[in-house]
Amino acid sequence: YYPKISVSWIASDESYFPHFDWLNQFRVRAAYGASGVQPGATQGLITYSPATVALTGRNNTTETDVPGLTASQSGNSDLKPERSTETELGFDSQLFKNKVHLEYTFWNKKTSDALVQIALAPSSYAPQLTPLLNVGSTQGWGHEVQANAQLIDRRNFGWDVLVSGSHFSNKIVS
Repeated sequence: YYPKISVSWIASDESYFPHFDWLNQFRVRAAYGASGVQPGATQGLITYSPATVALTGRNNTTETDVPGLTASQSGNSDLKPERSTETELGFDSQLFKNKVHLEYTFWNKKTSDALVQIALAPSSYAPQLTPLLNVGSTQGWGHEVQANAQLIDRRNFGWDVLVSGSHFSNKIVS
């Protein structure tokens, strides 16, 4: 279950919002959403491969080929989906007779039950040396800013400038 919701409100359309000649529109927005990464359909199963084994009889002189199984995937019955939730808050504005568009966004994302392939030592003799496990959680957050300006708008020539910047941080929570 991955719910999502987003809302936006054009505050500048309200009668009580202060009106300035240089501000054409001011919109506030917020969003929340969850998403997930499903492990592969057979990642949690223990699987085997057919093999032939040569067994020596009681007298240690004759060998007999016997069908058998060897483990090919260790499996993990506790494997579950990786889950992320994110919240975004921001605003958009149109300035100077719609010649400049300015956007700002703050976001915060949390991931739990992260799906990570863990490397096992070759000496462990595990059938699969990189099993998939749910390990830990992470958190990331950041800011994004974008400004788009229409400097020249002629019949045969136009010139727009787009400037954007961002800063983000991530940390391992557990």
